[in-house]
Amino acid sequence: MPQRPNFLVILADDLGFSDIGAFGGEINTPNLDALANNGLRLTDFHTAPTCSPTRSMLLTGTDHHIAGIGTMAEALTPDLIGKPGYEGHLNDRVVALPELLREAGYQTLMSGKWHLGLTAELAPHARGFERSFSLLPGAANHYGFEPTYDETTPRLLKSTPALYIEDKSKLRGADTQGI
Repeated sequence: MPQRPNFLVILADDLGFSDIGAFGGEINTPNLDALANNGLRLTDFHTAPTCSPTRSMLLTGTDHHIAGIGTMAEALTPDLIGKPGYEGHLNDRVVALPELLREAGYQTLMSGKWHLGLTAELAPHARGFERSFSLLPGAANHYGFEPTYDETTPRLLKSTPALYIEDKSKLRGADTQGI
């Protein structure tokens, strides 16, 4: 019986197409170049303008509106909140890649920024990852400094506490967000 392939999916925010050596960049990235040169490159994936819509498309293979992430949750305006396609989290109308992989007998692990939901029901373990160590929001204040803002400051620019989850366990900051 042929051995099933192992694979690694890397998603890096704010990385341009040609920023690593394997894609013509000037920065020395030998380890990433080796992965790209000895593996399969998926070169027809198109990103959204922001991170969580891109994550939702990569994990589901669908348009980010179908997955419930029409825009980042932090950028939702009152007229969009709760409308289909703008739930602000990865919804149940889509199946995530790790869910399919687990059904096929693969081990699924995730490390890094999640930004697809802030509650236990929406965390990585709920979408097929057996193991995870994740920062749940899109960005966070890791240093304990909480600046004060007035009501005119856009919500998108306000600080978010660092909320981490490891597998199904609560970690720093999690109690304040219902996890």
